Amino acid sequence: MTQFSQPTPDEIIKLVKGQEEATKDLRQRMQDDYDWYRLHWTDDRQEATADGYQTYRTNEPRTFAKRVISWLTTADMTVRVPLDEMQTMERKQASLLEQFVIGALRAVDKNLTATMMPSLRDLLAFYITVRGRYGGRAMLVKEEDGSTSVNVNPFDPLHTFYGIGGKGLKWCVYRQTRTHDEIEAEYGILVPGSSGGNETGKLGLATYDYYDGQVNGVCTKDTWLKPLAPHYSPSIPIFMGVVGATPPVEAMDGGGDGADKQDAFVDFGESFADENREVWDNFNKTMSDTMTLVRRSVKPPSVFKSRDGAKVPSSDPYREGSVVSLRLEEEFKSMELLKMSLDTGPFMAQVSGEMQRGSIPHSVYGDLQFQLSGFAINTLRQGVDASVAPRIVAKESALSQIARLLVIQYATGGFASLTLSGRGMDRRFFKRVFLPTDVDPNAHIEITLAAKLPQDEMQRFAMAQIAREGKTPLLSGRTTRDTILKIQDVDAEEDIIREEIAEVASPTAMLYSLIQSAQERGRPDLVAIYGQELQELLMQKAIARQAAMMGLGGAPPTNGGSPQPGPASVPGTPPEVMPNAMMGQPPPAPTPQGGPNVPPNTPRPGAQGQ
Repeated sequence: MTQFSQPTPDEIIKLVKGQEEATKDLRQRMQDDYDWYRLHWTDDRQEATADGYQTYRTNEPRTFAKRVISWLTTADMTVRVPLDEMQTMERKQASLLEQFVIGALRAVDKNLTATMMPSLRDLLAFYITVRGRYGGRAMLVKEEDGSTSVNVNPFDPLHTFYGIGGKGLKWCVYRQTRTHDEIEAEYGILVPGSSGGNETGKLGLATYDYYDGQVNGVCTKDTWLKPLAPHYSPSIPIFMGVVGATPPVEAMDGGGDGADKQDAFVDFGESFADENREVWDNFNKTMSDTMTLVRRSVKPPSVFKSRDGAKVPSSDPYREGSVVSLRLEEEFKSMELLKMSLDTGPFMAQVSGEMQRGSIPHSVYGDLQFQLSGFAINTLRQGVDASVAPRIVAKESALSQIARLLVIQYATGGFASLTLSGRGMDRRFFKRVFLPTDVDPNAHIEITLAAKLPQDEMQRFAMAQIAREGKTPLLSGRTTRDTILKIQDVDAEEDIIREEIAEVASPTAMLYSLIQSAQERGRPDLVAIYGQELQELLMQKAIARQAAMMGLGGAPPTNGGSPQPGPASVPGTPPEVMPNAMMGQPPPAPTPQGGPNVPPNTPRPGAQGQ
């Protein structure tokens, strides 16, 4: 009998506290980055000053983050199992596996939206962009009625704790603050404090969702909400990863102390703000000072001279139409306004340039002072790739891990059959029952995302045209569509092209396609017209074929478009010199003599004499 691990709530909390202490700088960085995303910025000088200073908050952090999130969520997803060396049956099995992954991810989105949560791809895009990491659980769950549901829930990396062993992830805990009412509604347990003094149920309580390679359970600091139970997955059902290529870097002295301290984890998995934190801070400070001087020009500081220096104007002297009454010895005047340094303009230009180099060019937002060439646009696009590409790779890795976890769990055969639906790589909708034998846990699944980045579309098509010109093209049609035109499903596109070529080359295929289109649009009148023309065309071809076979002078029979000799033809003899008998035709009738019949040596009528 298998012996399962049985940690106590106290042991689980100790694991969490230990890693939280070791990664506190990393988690503080995550919280600060989220403050940038929320545009929550304050300056120490402004906090210490009561009034008289303005606060400027640039929307650059949120705008940049939302643009990256948008690129991640709208990227075209392709699920492929490589088919290069597969036989026919293997290709069908691979197609079923692709449909299973697509349908499972669609079922995840359906379950998430039912709980008022964003879709799986939206959640992954947010955490990857704002937190710089991703993680969560991917499980198949047996429901009470015996059915199977797909349960994938991304975790907030700020509250996710884990341990790594020699072969990978050993344990994972997701800490979440829940109200007593939420706990009672989900687990049916009245935890201490849920009644009596806390009638509103608004008091938060930390819950710990624990996973390892064998069991899963949910607890509070002293109570099991969901007792430990096997999750029946061959491995720990957790997917996890970081953004970027930076590893945990340790300083030469082990990290140091004080201001020189270097944390090995604080840069491990960077967010959208990795290059611009200080730049945004300097930009906000300088813009706040500029805004303060602009506001002071509306109501500048003033001097009111009086006998005892205690008198102040009874009304606002800067209000329109105001009247200030002064004694002879009293004087009121505005103080000279402060001016920004002459170096402010170049400094702000430098800061703005660094902001663009650390995020994305302003031209992406349509801020163009002049028309740009295709080369200039592609040069700017390289900066966009630097910000988006690492996050695209991270999201591809997350989706691939989710797909593999679901496939290996379903292939065990311990779950009821799933009915999944979706739109396959051929853009056709499917809905079918998948059996555990339909998925191969050892298959290689490739999930790729193609972000819709700004670029010169006409230049891409011009490059594709150049690559295909000449007797010997530089690139094959498949490579051109894949690498230059960035078409999502090249196989499906090639199939559509072949179908269109076949319709143009064959009148029969074209009429059949028109009939199908008219049926889909609900035009029975056109269906009848095209159907009659198709019958006439088929009848003409049948008559011509029969005439050729019978040797009645019709068109020679064809086989795949190549003329075939008739039954009476002689190999090697041109048809032009064959007698009619060899062609299977009767001899021609003799040409009748013109004019009347007369005896021999009779002169021709009307002939001139000698």
